[in-house]
Amino acid sequence: LIDDGSGTLRGIKVRAFGNWSGLKEIEALSVDAASGLVFASDETYGIREYRADPAAENADEELSEFGLTGFVRDQEGSAVLQRASGSALLLVSDQQAGELRVFDLKTRSGAKESYRLVGRVRITAKETDGIDLTSTPLPGFPNGLLVALANAPGFFVLSARSFVHYPVAFCQ
Repeated sequence: LIDDGSGTLRGIKVRAFGNWSGLKEIEALSVDAASGLVFASDETYGIREYRADPAAENADEELSEFGLTGFVRDQEGSAVLQRASGSALLLVSDQQAGELRVFDLKTRSGAKESYRLVGRVRITAKETDGIDLTSTPLPGFPNGLLVALANAPGFFVLSARSFVHYPVAFCQ
């Protein structure tokens, strides 16, 4: 986005990239800024990984596909959680299961199924589409929060404290 000089923002296309299964749609994009990666949820197919920097060598080349199995049907909203340890997790909504699938982003092996599924987090939001999260302390949410858009009007908000039972401590 650039300011055109009159105070109006204008978008400039930088690049087009990515594969698509043709099955449904690319439902979500998430960026791991620390590693410079983009993750695309190709609904009913899997998750695709690319370089975020359009100037990187082979920037449009798909690096991997993962999350190809185990979802009830739709790979939906996604969000990257940077942990204090420096590692990151990718959470992807399994829309029909009422769960978030959690992938450890430090386990890249170079194989087609490159990131290891480390768990599932059950949520009460139904038919979850978009999600976003932060582990930054916020008023009323000292451990951060996750927000999910569900099929009912409005948003579902979950304190990051709710994740402490999970073996991969999200906010550590």
